[in-house]
Amino acid sequence: MHDAIGGIEPAPHALFIFASEVVPDVLIIEDGATVNARFQAHTFEDRGLKMDYVHVRRVATLGSASAPRYGADIGAAYLVA
Repeated sequence: MHDAIGGIEPAPHALFIFASEVVPDVLIIEDGATVNARFQAHTFEDRGLKMDYVHVRRVATLGSASAPRYGADIGAAYLVA
């Protein structure tokens, strides 16, 4: 069993470098993914809370300049700088 990082539990072979404050229940990080991003999994728009999952698929990479928003689905083996 791997350790949770700030409540986020990435897959066993995922590299999780950094994430800004985020609700951990909305992050899905699959095996082999590398994550170094600032997530925005929820916003307050039109006087309401909008929130959805951010899904990082197998072997995908999110670089330090990336900022996936709610509803993002990063495909397998994709690179987002």
